[in-house]
Amino acid sequence: MKILGMPFVDAMEALLKCSEINADQQYVTRQRRVKAKQEKKVELPSEATIGAIVVYLTKHRKIPMKIVREMIDRKLLYQDEHANCVFPCYDKIGEARGAIIRGTNKDKIYKGKAEGSDGKFGWVIRPVNSSSKVIVFEAPIDAMSFLHLYPKARSHYIIALGGLGMETLEAFLEENREVTEIWMALDNDEPARKAIAGFIETKVVGYSVHEFYPTGDIKDWNEQLVRQGA
Repeated sequence: MKILGMPFVDAMEALLKCSEINADQQYVTRQRRVKAKQEKKVELPSEATIGAIVVYLTKHRKIPMKIVREMIDRKLLYQDEHANCVFPCYDKIGEARGAIIRGTNKDKIYKGKAEGSDGKFGWVIRPVNSSSKVIVFEAPIDAMSFLHLYPKARSHYIIALGGLGMETLEAFLEENREVTEIWMALDNDEPARKAIAGFIETKVVGYSVHEFYPTGDIKDWNEQLVRQGA
């Protein structure tokens, strides 16, 4: 009103129009960012450097080198530029749709998903022959530990969810209709039990669901492996 000499009503209308334009621009910008993130493909690192993840998994997590080497050979394990463990999550046709990240610095724990990851896809070890059973874990390192503790498990599907997101398991079951039996080998804690109970209550139709936990007060399968090797 003072600078442009506008009447009060005209000044207010002009200001309101500016707010609408700004809000519209912010909305468009947000939508563009969401679309770009969705369209971004997961880029897997080169497998040329693996020293840090080998030391971390074999020395600190006590996973046998044979299993670590198998995961690398099957392109289920990489090392990124930050020396993190990268566990790719493929769809049924073998396209990487995401990756679970685990840091190798034991003093500064890092867990997460690779940029552009589709949360519907988990880290899956497929059996040589088809199986009607899937064994479900929270983390790939627990799944690898379990393979050493129970070698016969490799006859079945193994999936690591990268947490407790049951939508990942639902997507797997949708892709693999031959699976009818689910073994929940999640962490031995209350959040895992609640997640399983919620899944059974709301999602399970036509599946046989079982729970299988580490013994005693042991929290997860890697801890059981480490204790047994101590």
